[in-house]
Amino acid sequence: MSSSNAVIRAWSQAYASQSYADWETYHALCLAQGRVAECERLHHLQMACEKLCKAHMMKDGRQNFNWRSHKCIAKTLPIIVRDIASRTTDRGTKSNVVSHLLQIARALSPHIESLAPTSDAQTPNAEYPWQDQSGAVVVPAEYDFSEFAPLRTPRGAQLIKLLQHAAQTLK
Repeated sequence: MSSSNAVIRAWSQAYASQSYADWETYHALCLAQGRVAECERLHHLQMACEKLCKAHMMKDGRQNFNWRSHKCIAKTLPIIVRDIASRTTDRGTKSNVVSHLLQIARALSPHIESLAPTSDAQTPNAEYPWQDQSGAVVVPAEYDFSEFAPLRTPRGAQLIKLLQHAAQTLK
């Protein structure tokens, strides 16, 4: 990847645009509730968050990260939430709302990052079957991903809207 500011800005906008497209797909899959496996929605959530994080890091001029790696969500997503929420939330409710959104983002971002498959066939992910601790083979489409229950709350929905807004703002 070239290091000129214009090229980095172009990459940032490209990642943001693709992130926004992933958010649109995630939203469409959420509307199709019982007809789509949870792993399919979460796969698009993971891709949208990963690309949003990369767009954010490049926008800030960071080049010292492995842009081919899936490992950027756990650290960067809470920073994006803090930045965007503090700019877009009404002052009267800002502290409480930002605090709750940050709490959800910090709790979920490592789980979102782990949705990307790894070479370890014993790690739950949204794409490929894995073997659990008892030796049983688990199919993502049949797994409940209960750790993502906070996304189905009003604050979780607010967090998703905020992240989708961040992708739209960066593109």
